[in-house]
Amino acid sequence: MVALTIALLIIAAVGRIFFSSRSTYQVDEGLARLQENARFALDALQREIRMAGLYGCIRDPSKIQNNLNSDTTFPYNLKVAIQGYEASGTGPNTTVNLSASDFTASTTMTDWTPSLDGVFSGKILPKSDIVVVRHVSPTSVPIATGTAGAYFTATSVYMANLPAAADFAVKDIAVVSDCSAASVFQIDTRASGSTSGVNWVRLTHDNSAAASPGNRCPSWGTGANCDNRSYSGGAEIGKAMTTAFYVGPSASGKGPALFRLVLRAGQLSEEEIVEGVENIQILYGIDNATPMTGYAQQYVTAASLATATDWAKVVSVRIGLLMRTTGSVETTTDTGNYLLGAGVAAAGTTINPVDDKRRRRIFTTTIQLRNRLPST
Repeated sequence: MVALTIALLIIAAVGRIFFSSRSTYQVDEGLARLQENARFALDALQREIRMAGLYGCIRDPSKIQNNLNSDTTFPYNLKVAIQGYEASGTGPNTTVNLSASDFTASTTMTDWTPSLDGVFSGKILPKSDIVVVRHVSPTSVPIATGTAGAYFTATSVYMANLPAAADFAVKDIAVVSDCSAASVFQIDTRASGSTSGVNWVRLTHDNSAAASPGNRCPSWGTGANCDNRSYSGGAEIGKAMTTAFYVGPSASGKGPALFRLVLRAGQLSEEEIVEGVENIQILYGIDNATPMTGYAQQYVTAASLATATDWAKVVSVRIGLLMRTTGSVETTTDTGNYLLGAGVAAAGTTINPVDDKRRRRIFTTTIQLRNRLPST
């Protein structure tokens, strides 16, 4: 009898140790995945936001001539290098209460300031901010000099010895620039050949592809408001890139995730980046100095920046992420609040998530826009 009692006590102790170890393992594994997802999300945001406003060696967005139709709409407004949308009721010094309904994609685009483009309808979760980044691909290549009779005409641009990384295709949005100006157009045809031993590629913008959005001026230098600029040796051409980051419902059905909407071949495609991003709060560092120093004197929400001139003063972006595990890992309910985006020259936003047994962590980063740093 004594032996049986001792055996039962040992079994109970071993069982308690097993379940305790299993619970600890689940918590540790959940936290490790949360941290890994956070690093991945921050890396994607940092890498893209740093590139905002890259248009070759030109630094002044007012010198960009956009020859596209719908040139001021979300995907094609290349004159605004960085732009944000503030979720209503989520500014600094506020408390945002999340509920189960906040994890259903929104169709109310007026819940952001300014109102969102309709392309986001049914994609984005409420109460999180959005940031849009525009620039030219870093794989820009020089236009050809003297190839096939002309390197730049009213309807085409030539490039010589095109590297494999610069795979220009019909319907891509392209930007040709030098250090004094830049011109945006959509590619309608792509031809290649060789002249005097030089391999060349010719891109046209004559609207022959009937692509969307299409070129407002198929032949530059003719018609009202058409581009009359000319580019020569030393100019470069690259693909325009527009990327929007936001929180949406994960395709896995396990909750929220970080997404991006990317401009490719003149059209937008949605990509899920990583799960577990529950909320994003974004502030923009403004340089109000004259001349600009490249350093922020204050941080404001997107709702405070109404014009292209306002957005041109943005020199840095502060991002606060609330990350959560994809499943329940804790033994007790999380009833805490989380302060996102607080830092130097800025107050934060308090997020009160749904009370559950997920583990949560806050991650904050401030990203400097390289192309807004002072010239040396």
